[in-house]
Parts: sequence; structure tokens; C-alpha cells
Amino acid sequence: MLNAFLIITCSIVFSFHCFADKAGSIKSVEFPGDKKIYFGPLLENQTSRMRFAFANYLTDRTLLMYNKAPTYIKMQSPNSPLIDIESFDTAVATVFPLVMSPALPYDTLTMAFNTTPAAPATLGRKEAMLILGMVPQDDTLTPIILDTFYLIGKKTDLYIDWYDDILNFDSVFVDREAYSIEWKAKNTTTDGNYQQLNALAQEYSLLSPMQHAEDEFVIEQKQYPLAFYQGNSSVYQAWDMAYKPLDANADSAMLYLLFKPDAANDPDRIDTAKLKLKGIGVYHSLDIVRSEADIIADTINFGELRIGSSRGVQVALKNSGNINYGLKNQMVYDEYDDSPDANFHIIEPFMDGIPVLLTGDTASFAITFSPDKKGNCYARYILKNNFIDRPVHSASSKDYEKIFILKGVGVEPILSVISDTVDFGNVSYSNSDETCPAEKDTVITIENTGNAVLIISNILSENALFRLDKTNLSIPANGTAKLKITYISVYPEKKNTARLLFITNEIKRDTFVMTLIGNSISPISANLHIPALKNKPGTQLKVPIILKSENDAVSKYAKSYSFNLAYNPSLLGYYNRITLNTASEGCELDIVEEKAGLLSVKTETSDNKFLANDTLLWINFNTYLGNLPSTEIAVQNAEVGNGNCDDFMRLQVENGKYSIDSICGLEYKLNDAPKSKYDFRILSTQPIADNLEVEFTTIMETACRIEIFNAFGKRHLESDYWLPAGSYQKSIDISTLPSGIFVIHFSSCMYHKPLSFVLVR
Repeated sequence: MLNAFLIITCSIVFSFHCFADKAGSIKSVEFPGDKKIYFGPLLENQTSRMRFAFANYLTDRTLLMYNKAPTYIKMQSPNSPLIDIESFDTAVATVFPLVMSPALPYDTLTMAFNTTPAAPATLGRKEAMLILGMVPQDDTLTPIILDTFYLIGKKTDLYIDWYDDILNFDSVFVDREAYSIEWKAKNTTTDGNYQQLNALAQEYSLLSPMQHAEDEFVIEQKQYPLAFYQGNSSVYQAWDMAYKPLDANADSAMLYLLFKPDAANDPDRIDTAKLKLKGIGVYHSLDIVRSEADIIADTINFGELRIGSSRGVQVALKNSGNINYGLKNQMVYDEYDDSPDANFHIIEPFMDGIPVLLTGDTASFAITFSPDKKGNCYARYILKNNFIDRPVHSASSKDYEKIFILKGVGVEPILSVISDTVDFGNVSYSNSDETCPAEKDTVITIENTGNAVLIISNILSENALFRLDKTNLSIPANGTAKLKITYISVYPEKKNTARLLFITNEIKRDTFVMTLIGNSISPISANLHIPALKNKPGTQLKVPIILKSENDAVSKYAKSYSFNLAYNPSLLGYYNRITLNTASEGCELDIVEEKAGLLSVKTETSDNKFLANDTLLWINFNTYLGNLPSTEIAVQNAEVGNGNCDDFMRLQVENGKYSIDSICGLEYKLNDAPKSKYDFRILSTQPIADNLEVEFTTIMETACRIEIFNAFGKRHLESDYWLPAGSYQKSIDISTLPSGIFVIHFSSCMYHKPLSFVLVR
């Protein structure tokens, strides 16, 4: 692994490089994307050249590169002695400064590695550091881009040799895909007598103490003899070398390349090019050792927090790997894209003031959650290490960053009502005899549309005429509550108002205000009447009970009504009541026949359920032919209540009058006709029969009809007769009827009678 000096140098260079990516680039032509430039092995008094390409991306500025600082800095490598610098220099033909204008934005610098007598005489690896840069034409002191390269050459006395004596895989993560490097060997001769050399074989062995361990190096096996031709640095043979560590131990091996340097003159001589393979397995983990939050896996849960408030969480991480940890950058990003998140903020950066987190050491970070919206909030806290800038290799991008998922819930109660004004309208301040005050109730629904419990700690009415049934409420998230408000109408006539205050735990609006309006008026007048009615005897009579009042007072204020209905039982008989499409639809209604000719009618509701209809209800009567041509239908003891007063309306009662319509036999009935009467009955009662025997009586010559219906009202049989007054028996054929319940209906003038019978087939 590279030492601390190399790591620090990389970090300095890359700080410039981030800006330079926008302004231009400096790259090796032969090794694009690589910072290590291998010139290859050279015999004494040889030269190898490599090129660097400069590009200006700016469209409005010219960039220059000089052969001096700050754009050209050649310095000692931390891995080699100072004298090795003399082996590297710019090629003689290069003309400075290099000019990259917007019109011609590209140029090339050539660097040379020399093994001339003036260069260091010792064999082996030579290395230097080279910093290249570009400056604007109008400012030669400030580099707009800098990049660092490592120049590596090798002076050898072998005619075939590796580019370097040591292939260092350095640090590679265990349990990952193998890390591969292409490694080269070349023919170093330039003498015409050695145009082609052949390698005879390659030999490989693990070094002690790993001789008996599982091999973690994978070396490409070539076909031999392997030809090496003369030429420059681009003529070489390349091997795929791979390293896949299985544990966190250091590994090493030797690879030997055997060749004959002079097969023609000295066929028995064999030379060997030696290459040492080195690598170490590493693993890395940042483990949570202390936290102020609920953490599951790598999710930090901040819990629920009110919008507008903040909660900070500190987390301590331990470097549990076998490699020192360097932090490149850290940021909090939105859940979906790489933009800063508005709800989570770093208040204590990880490793703040710590350049390197050593193995086994801990460091902490702190993040605050400040929700600005209601609901779930997610973000990613990303820690990117500097392994990618160091010789630490992995095939997985996860080894270069650590991601924590930040989760929190912004909560807030929100008080909501349909309207911020409640108008009770006109309410009478007393009943008909002006002895008791009137009241009107209404129930409002208060909704909590937020996702936190809404606490209404106090509900205040600024006017005592508006009474509340509760002074505090607790409403769950997305829940509702009811509040009953009663307006007390008092003398004199006046429009009364009040503010209704709700003191809540809502941060944005801790006091909610509603307006209450009520208008006290004098007692309400109403007219209760039954219209004049006329009907034929023997048919049903529908009697409407009509109540007309000011401003639809029944539907607005009334909670109950009651009255007695008196009538002549010899002409009318109570049949049923109808509330459909009346003011009483949906209410509980009680009608009791106290005695013949007197009905008691009562209805009451807990809420104002009377509909806005002048007709309170319909009462149906059966009508008979009596000895009077008309009769009065009288309303007695009528009262309309509002929950506080049983009689809060001034009622003007108008009774109705029922008149018998002229029909056949009326004069006969009114002038003491014989007392015989209509009758109809079934004589036969057997459940299994083909004929049904019936008997009936008429009191005058008239038309008669006999009909048979099933239980669903379908007519199966119909017979008509014109008969004088008298008694008759008829046999009706029912052989075609199936089993079931049937109704036989007899009608004659004003007489109707239905009877039921059962057939079993």
C-alpha cells in the first residue's frame, strides 16, 4: 500500500482536478485513464518515449503549458532515490509553451526515459513524479488544471525483461471478483543481430510461507516458444494477471520467463526474467457502535416530529476492517436524485478533524431532521471513502461508499371545518304564551386532516347566549369530533354574534376562530288547517294535515308536534298514515286511536329531521255511506315543540269539512232505507277443491264484481254481474289455480270486501 505521503499528494492533486474536469484535461496517450506510466525495460544507452495529450474545453480562453512551475513540476518519487529523476526529461523536439486556443484546443507533450551514460548507472527500477498543468494566457500564476503522473522505467541487462521487477496488486478486497492487471515483457535489443528472441517457458511458484496455501494468483499461460520481436515500446507480449484474495493475509509469488539470449552463438545459455507478484487481502466495514436513534440495518429512524421543529441524532461508527479509512466526501441527498435534501442536514460531519480513521478507531457524525412537509421523509447519507484514489481495488462500487437511509415522519395536526361561520337564523325568544325562552341547537363537525393528534385544550364562546356542550377535545389523526352549540333566543329582538375560539396544539395556527350568529325574533305564527274534502263513500279519503309558518319554521326549529284529530266514525274509519314526501318523512310517528272517532298523533326527534314541506303528513280514512251528507274533521290540542317549549308557535287552527259525493243510493240511505246491509263470505273451506262457494248480499240493484288475486297481487280471475237487491250464492271454478295463498275480492257500488283462502294441490 502507498504510504501517507502518496495519499496526501493524491488528495491535493484531485482537489484541482475536480475544477479541471470542466476546463480541460491532461491524459496519457499510451495509458489513457492511468496515472502510472510504464516506459518499459531498456538496455544501457536507450530511450523510450511516452506522450501526454492536453485539451482545452473553454471556448473563450487560451490555455498555456510551460516547461516550468506551475505547469511542469518534476520531483522525486517517495518510492525511489532523488537521482532517478535524471532518467526522465522532456523530448528534445518539444517546443514550449504549448498553446491550446479555442480554435486549436489540443496539443501533445512527449516525455522520455533514458539509460544513456549520463543517466544513473545502476540497474533496476527508476521512478519520478510529474505534475502537469495549464494556466490561462492572461494569468500565468494560477493553474486552471493540474494532474499528477508517476513515471516508471527500468534499466536492465536482459534481452527480454518485464516492465518492472515487481507487480504489486496492492490491496484487494476479499470475497470479490478477481482484480486483473495486464503486465508486459518486451525485447530490449536494438542490435540487428537480435531481431527476434524466443521465450522457452514460464515457471511459477508461491513464496514461503504460502507454499501450501490455496493459490490466489491467476496467471495467463502462453504457448511456447513465444516470439519477441525488436521494436519500440509498443512491441511487447502481454499477460493477464489476476489476484483474488480469500483472506486478509499478504500473498506473494514468483513468475519466471526463460529465454535464450543468443541461440545462434551460444545455444546452451538460458537467461531468466524474474517477476515478483505481491498482494494483500483487505476487508472494510463501518459498524455502528453507538446511536441515539432507532437503527435497523442501515436505516436511521428519526421517528415522528412536528413540522417546524428539529431533532438531532448522533451516531458513532467503528472502522472494523483491516485498512485505514480515509474520507473523500460526505453528503445528504434526496431519496430519488443526487440533489441536497431539505429535511435532513449534517450538523457534525463524520471524521471532523480526523484525517485518517485507523483500524479499530471510532468517529461520529450527527444529523438533524427538520421536516418541512407532512408525511414520510426519506434521504440518503452517503460517505465516500478515498479508496478509489489509493491502490485499494474492488469490483464492487459498494466498497467505495457507505449509505445510510434517513427516515422520519413530519407530523402536524390540522383543524378543519366546513365553514368558519354558523348562522342559527331566526329563533323565537318565547312560546305562544311568552313564558319560556326558545333555543335552537346545531352540531358542527370538527375534522383533523393532519397526521398527529389534535388537542383542543379550550373552547370559548364570547357570548353566553351561545352555549357549548364541550370545552375541550382530543381528535386523532384523520379523525372527526362533534361539538353541539345551542343558541338561546332572548327578548328583545336582536341579532346576536360571538367569536368561538379553539385553543389548539397546532404550531402554525394555535388559535382557530369561528363566527356565531343568531337572530332573536318574536314568537312565530303558523296556520294549522285541513282543507275541505269531498269523496265517494266506499273509497279511501286522503286527509292532509297542513302547517304553514314563517320561514319554514317547522323544518328549521321544530323537534316535535302533537294533536288530536276528531271525526265522525259513522262516515270515516281510520285506515293508515302516509309520511312519504311530507315533513315527517324519516321521523318516528305514533298514531293511536284513543276511541271511535278520535286519533292521538305524536312525533318527536332528537335532531331537526322535519323536511321543508307544508304538509306534516297524510291520514287515510275508509269512507262509509251514513245518514249525514257531511262531517267536520277537527284538530284539537295542537302543539309544536322545539325541545325546550312544548308550544313555541302561535297556532291558528282551521278545521276541515268532509262532504259525501252524490252516488247511487244516497237518497235511499238518508231516507231510512231498509236496514239490510251488504255482506260477502266464503261458504266452502276445503284446502283442496275445484270450486269455491261464496255467498253475498246487495241492498239495491247494482253491478257486482268478484276477483281473485295471488299473494303477489296478480289477478287470476274476474267475474261481473248485474243483480237486483237480494242474497246470492255463486260457485267459482278454481281448478286452474295452483297451490298458494289467494285473495277473493267482492265489490258492489260503495261496498268492498276482500277475503283470503289457501289451496293445496
